[in-house]
Amino acid sequence: MSDTDSPSLSSDGEAEDYSFITREPKNLALACSTDKLERSDLAQSIRVACGITSENKQSVLSLLKYRECGINFSSGTKSMITGQYLPNTYQRIKKFSSKPFCGIYSKNGQHFLATVQDKDVYLFRVNSRVYSKTKRFSIPSYGWSIVDAAFSSDDRYFVYSGWSDNGINCLRYFLFMNFTSTHRNFFMVQVYLHAVHGNTNERESLLIKDDRRMRFCIFSIKFSSDDRELLCGGNDECLYIYDRELKTKIRVKNHRFDVNSVAYADKSSQILFSAGDDGLCRVWDRRLLNVNHPKPVGIHTGHQGSITHIEPRGDGTYYITNSKDQTIKLWDTRVFSSSEAQKEARHIVINANIAWDYRWQNVPKSLLNPPRLIKGDTSVMTYRGHIVSQTLIRCRFSPTETTGQRFICTGDGCGRIISKFEKISNASSIEINFFNFISVYDVLSGKIIHWCAGHEALVRDVNWHPHHPEIVSTSWDGGVYVWRYQEEPVDNDRNKHCRDMSPK
Repeated sequence: MSDTDSPSLSSDGEAEDYSFITREPKNLALACSTDKLERSDLAQSIRVACGITSENKQSVLSLLKYRECGINFSSGTKSMITGQYLPNTYQRIKKFSSKPFCGIYSKNGQHFLATVQDKDVYLFRVNSRVYSKTKRFSIPSYGWSIVDAAFSSDDRYFVYSGWSDNGINCLRYFLFMNFTSTHRNFFMVQVYLHAVHGNTNERESLLIKDDRRMRFCIFSIKFSSDDRELLCGGNDECLYIYDRELKTKIRVKNHRFDVNSVAYADKSSQILFSAGDDGLCRVWDRRLLNVNHPKPVGIHTGHQGSITHIEPRGDGTYYITNSKDQTIKLWDTRVFSSSEAQKEARHIVINANIAWDYRWQNVPKSLLNPPRLIKGDTSVMTYRGHIVSQTLIRCRFSPTETTGQRFICTGDGCGRIISKFEKISNASSIEINFFNFISVYDVLSGKIIHWCAGHEALVRDVNWHPHHPEIVSTSWDGGVYVWRYQEEPVDNDRNKHCRDMSPK
């Protein structure tokens, strides 16, 4: 069943009458093969970026001593040290009375944006570990909620999307202007529609779909690297490429159901990814795109449920997807699936969507244990151990600067934040006691080396700061929390469950 077969039952639509999952599984099977990953160039790239060598492990004290002497302290060494001090204590940024859906950093990490179900958008200034609210935008024209948001590459704009009664006013963007280095104010320059007294707040409504007959939603939006275009995925089975200068759009129809997530592969903005309720990941090349007869350059199959989110690694080759089949998969754009594999995957996903409504039903036991792989599954790696339910839960790569992209971080339908290392060992299963916690898996041993408590409801979005070792989680318990490492975690009910099992 699609997320949006009926607006009143959408995963990001009006599903308020349904209760949260109350029966949580006793254990989650984590069996997965690392053979493909070990043969890939990605494994070596991660090891180099994280300073992982065959040499004997050195203490942090020894590494810092080398730095003082000016020898042998690389960015990989820095990432390796950061990986030993993962966040274990939270501080509340904001507690909302309604569900927050998105929480994202600007590209430079100086701003954080949260969108809330009551149609408000909150902008926070991030300065020296302090999150100060600078602006609240009240949006009167949305239906269910604002479901996605994105910052432009130059950090001057943000764009957000959600349900609309029609294709008009489904997408807006704002322009930020900094006047002096000592006094920074955000002004929204009038482009088309709205002005607010005081700080001039003016919004432009972008016409993505002009069809007043249907209720329309853009589930996913992204800026191109030069900020000239917006890539959108909607509930009408289409992608849209919107040119901000010409105010024109390209409509691409190739999916069978809702398009839940879209992304650019790298800074060239020539390779596009799209995925949704049909469970297939499509890879597009702008240079080869025929608008009249759109055809992707390749398709990845392997998921046995709808796909909720796409996250590119940024190298133009690898990306990950989160799915309702309770897995994250890692993909290589140089290897695609056969037409036979695509046909089998479509059949499996359609049956899964009919049998299980993830918006309100408990996760089937069959999905908590590894099902047989689809013949022709071209994924490089499969990650299992988190819960995807009720909404389009995100997954993210951790940043290059502080972690060497060693981790995958994902929201969780049971209220946890899960941080996975790129490589998980062939452990058959691991017993999990259901506190609402963060779990971290060792990249080599596959053991859980760290966990700490989380939220009281599902975590829909999670973002790692691009330059600092801190994570922000956005949960349906109304909380937006920032997580940092502290040698002695604060003594509160949740952080009592923090546990560090790193080898000393």
